[in-house]
Amino acid sequence: MDPTFYTPVSTMQRLSPELESAFKARDYAKVHSLSFGEMATAKLRESVGAHAFNTVTTSDVGGRAATDLYSSLFLWPIILDPQIIKNGKEGAPAIPEKLAAWVAHRMQDWTDYTSTLCLLENLFSYDFIAGGGPLKFRHMLEQMATRSLIQDEPGSDAMDDLEVEVPEGAPRLYFLMGTLSRIGEWPVLRNAGHHKTYSLARALEGALRVQLCGSRDSFGRDLNVGIPEFLDIGIASGILGWMTLLNEMYPFRGWSVETFGTDLIELCIHLDDDQTSFLRLPMCKHQLGENGLARILDYAAGLAGNLSVRSVH
Repeated sequence: MDPTFYTPVSTMQRLSPELESAFKARDYAKVHSLSFGEMATAKLRESVGAHAFNTVTTSDVGGRAATDLYSSLFLWPIILDPQIIKNGKEGAPAIPEKLAAWVAHRMQDWTDYTSTLCLLENLFSYDFIAGGGPLKFRHMLEQMATRSLIQDEPGSDAMDDLEVEVPEGAPRLYFLMGTLSRIGEWPVLRNAGHHKTYSLARALEGALRVQLCGSRDSFGRDLNVGIPEFLDIGIASGILGWMTLLNEMYPFRGWSVETFGTDLIELCIHLDDDQTSFLRLPMCKHQLGENGLARILDYAAGLAGNLSVRSVH
């Protein structure tokens, strides 16, 4: 079967001059207000997401013709048993530089072979991803696309903190993050053949066990590696895989959804557990898109065996 190619951007509605100016000025509070205020629409959220996760940079080096480099963020979901992190080596979860370079090289199986990759060494928690905000990701994307040192800036944490609530012993969702870049047009990813998908995921899983596990007991604990996908699909896929494992440990018996403003929703899953009654997953519509959000809510309903009313607009 021929591989299915897909690009990160289907439509890109142009931002309003005021919002585009706020992005350029790195005005976090104003970007948030304009993007997700009372008048925000689904099309505007889609446009903000596309702008935050995709960029075009132009270079004119040595007098040669200007070159447009199209870059997009991708995520690679990784689910970790909390005991691995607790007993692991000091510092935030990360992979060595040589392993990151090896993974980036092997990831060519998912590209059209005309793209270049930049992969960060850190593992970013779902809390970080959900609470990052569009301007924070735009800033990280621009630095990766130009191969600059990734640095935070004052005011970048001005967004509301989003807290994930899961049982203490539940697995945690993390992501490797990087950019895929291509000269002249948007990069593409494809569904790699099953053998290549499986072998690379298992190789990364083994390398992560060696890197993260600080005790022999940690090697036997859950560590699940997915496949790399563009940011919106990668977040949704990570959540779906995470919910599968959570349901195995803490069976779902119901679910509900609460909306906060025009962008943030909270999925509350009621658990069949004596110690913990529920878990809460905050999600952002501009990150997931309408299709990604529908996939997650439909899957939650299926796992819970429950037809709770969804108050999502």
